[in-house]
Amino acid sequence: MDTATSLRLRSSLSYCLIDGHAIFLDVDGDRYFRLPAPLETTFLTHMTTGECATSALRGLLECGLLENAPSSSLRRTQTFAEPPMRSALEMASVAGFFSVGALLEVGTIVASTYWRLRTRPLRDVLDHLVARHVEDSALKDAAHGEATERRLLATAAVFNRIRPFVPVETVCLLDSIALLSFLAHRGLHASIVMGVTCDPFEAHCWVQARDLLLNETVGDACMYTPIKVIP
Repeated sequence: MDTATSLRLRSSLSYCLIDGHAIFLDVDGDRYFRLPAPLETTFLTHMTTGECATSALRGLLECGLLENAPSSSLRRTQTFAEPPMRSALEMASVAGFFSVGALLEVGTIVASTYWRLRTRPLRDVLDHLVARHVEDSALKDAAHGEATERRLLATAAVFNRIRPFVPVETVCLLDSIALLSFLAHRGLHASIVMGVTCDPFEAHCWVQARDLLLNETVGDACMYTPIKVIP
């Protein structure tokens, strides 16, 4: 087996680079982590050059970082997201009065999302989100074709206005999943961007459509390096 050309990052993992160090997100394990220095050096060498001794790569296999995948490349697994340039929270609101129906819908989405996050593995929650998001948005705006920026802003503004009335603790992942679902029900496509900082370590996420943030400010989002984009 030609190890250098038949290994890739395990499918449940994603990573980003901050100040020359690799930080990983393991969706299956619901955790962030870094590698010990020797393994990190091996990983970064293989990522950069594609060349590394089989004996060195064996350590990455044994710790479950890599998996066999013929013709794949470790370098293709790094996460990229379009740099945020604008924020709905920093623009004039385009939302008018919201309906009782919208209030009930946001409450239901937030409550169901909270329940799933408390009772299901993160992988199941994200898989369910992607499946529903694709199903709800595919017929209308799977690639932003007909989803105007005005509709995105108006819909996000309605959600953001209603959310404080829902008696569930505000948590970035919960609220981002709920907002993505609220958008998808209206045929609008966006993504959740998960980001991290290194020193000190912090994790955060937000909803983004191209370069437009829908539930975070530009300044706060730019403090984090994207590590995973969903979907």
